[in-house]
Amino acid sequence: IVTAEGTITKLSVTSRQAYIEVVNAETNQAVERPLIIETGASIYNGISSEKVDFLALEIDDHIIATGTIKDGSFYASKIVIR
Repeated sequence: IVTAEGTITKLSVTSRQAYIEVVNAETNQAVERPLIIETGASIYNGISSEKVDFLALEIDDHIIATGTIKDGSFYASKIVIR
């Protein structure tokens, strides 16, 4: 299980994919990475702790995603919107 934290830069509802901007800890450079949101993923509002739908995600949301890496892609099974 891996964790990624960043800001959403792009969203695709049809492919259930988000792109997040993360900062590389070693270089301090911001890079954009794809994030595939698994069907049935748990998505929470970090302030109210309410479970929300995929459609609640918006560009510029700061998120923490937990999931796995398969074939070089990050598959998120849990997302908390900060």
